[in-house]
Amino acid sequence: MLDESPDADDPGQPPLVDLEREARPFRELHGEPFPADLTLRPHVTPDELDFALGEADVFHFVGHGGPGTLLLENRDGTTRPIDSGWLRERFQNRALRLAVFQSCLTAVPSPQGR
Repeated sequence: MLDESPDADDPGQPPLVDLEREARPFRELHGEPFPADLTLRPHVTPDELDFALGEADVFHFVGHGGPGTLLLENRDGTTRPIDSGWLRERFQNRALRLAVFQSCLTAVPSPQGR
């Protein structure tokens, strides 16, 4: 999962630093022998994320975030924050074995402590 857009609701939010560099190792694996299917999805909405999780074993998010939230997009391209509770609901009944969140402030606990 790659969300390459700047935060449309916060013009002060910088675009991701060198997204192409982040995606290159995954793109280079496309078509190579690798024990997993790889899908890159820029500009992800919550519905697209929910669908993409499907039977995934590994999830890697590169995008914007905040304490206890990831910033996805609405269909019109505006920012859509999703909180850790929403993610927990999506991930708890999946076969997911590894999740990596690479974004600003995702390691900072949410104000609710979740």
